[in-house]
Amino acid sequence: MKQSGFLRGLGVFDAIAICVGCIIGSGIFRVPSSIATEVPYAGLILLVWLGGGLISLTGALCYAELAASHPRTGGDYIYVTEAYGRSIGFLFGWTRLFVERTGTLAAIAIVFSEYALYFFGLPEPFLKGLAIVTIVVLTAVNLRGIHYGKNVQNFFTALKILALILLVVVGLSAGKGDWQHFTPMFPATFSFDTLRSVGLSLVFVLFTFGGWCESTYVAGEMKNPERDLPWSIISGVFIVLGLYVLVNVAYLYYLPPTILQNSDRAAASMMEIIWGSWGGKMVACMVVISTFGALNGNILTGGRLLFAIADEHPLFKHMAHIHPSFHTPWIALMFNAGIAILMIITGTFEQILSFMTAVIWSMYLLSGSSLFVLRKKYPELKRPYRVWGYPMTPIIFLVSTFLFAGNIFLKNPMHVVLGVSVALAGLPCFWLSEQIRKKQHDAV
Repeated sequence: MKQSGFLRGLGVFDAIAICVGCIIGSGIFRVPSSIATEVPYAGLILLVWLGGGLISLTGALCYAELAASHPRTGGDYIYVTEAYGRSIGFLFGWTRLFVERTGTLAAIAIVFSEYALYFFGLPEPFLKGLAIVTIVVLTAVNLRGIHYGKNVQNFFTALKILALILLVVVGLSAGKGDWQHFTPMFPATFSFDTLRSVGLSLVFVLFTFGGWCESTYVAGEMKNPERDLPWSIISGVFIVLGLYVLVNVAYLYYLPPTILQNSDRAAASMMEIIWGSWGGKMVACMVVISTFGALNGNILTGGRLLFAIADEHPLFKHMAHIHPSFHTPWIALMFNAGIAILMIITGTFEQILSFMTAVIWSMYLLSGSSLFVLRKKYPELKRPYRVWGYPMTPIIFLVSTFLFAGNIFLKNPMHVVLGVSVALAGLPCFWLSEQIRKKQHDAV
């Protein structure tokens, strides 16, 4: 893979900002009610958030080793290709691109628009138009160069971290809640149904932690990827885990589990208790900031994934063009934006989210297993970072991922079938690309 033409302008703090900024979107504001519905005890709620964070950390540790030993633009597409070959790698990248990557852009843009309309008092018919315009604007920013994209990312990641800290500090210092909401902490007895409920609630928690692998896609633009990539992934998960647990403590201080489970806007409900209707507007502003930063981060990294695929497969060779002045994969960025806009026009948030969630966790399962394959396949490969707790850490991650993906299949089998169909649709494209590659090779 050539991967030349990029500027190495990203440091460790830039990579952490990408990681944290892509993890924290709208989930922490939307899913607490779903978790409280499954586990209506404060202690269990906090344990579920902690457990989901630790499961995500096992995945982050696996990606840290893979990223440090394969510090190239493209992230997990690179690892899967190295482990399982060109065909599996192509289908992996194809599915990531046409389901997970562009679907994520569309879903985040819709949530951003929902809260922006509420904050500014605009009517619902503006929703899809605002989502499309936001994608176009942020794509244009990232086309101009990595420095533009990273500056937007750093600024909005700092803002969203400050917003969550403000939520915690204001909530706990206002003194209008009740610590009795934390009792009883746990159910009197634990049964199979309790464990099942914990498992279901983890589905929502793991959704809010998605995005910890995003910094791996920009490895080719990092100054010292072997050192900085592991730190960015692991630090990012720890930062988010700490923020999520503290925010949920604040939620529960104001909203007992029985009330929390009926509140789709936990943060807004909490702030309305403290500051009235103005508090709800403040939370809407927080969500706008959070989703705007997450959208920018996913646009920035998504273009690099398509570039990596195109850099190796001649069918998409035009997508691998790097702008001579801006040093960005400009065609790939525009292509991603176009597919995301098409999804916004043709689907709803729920349809997009349900469709891509099953695929995301299937992708994690494949990329996580590549750690074992690559250790056996390339035992002498330089590994600046080796995953802590090997082999148990990756095993825990893979088992958790398998159970999570299996649960999604049981709940929405048709969405899984649709995701698999999209993946298989890439087979003719791979065959055609290989024929082009062979002809090019024979002509040399």
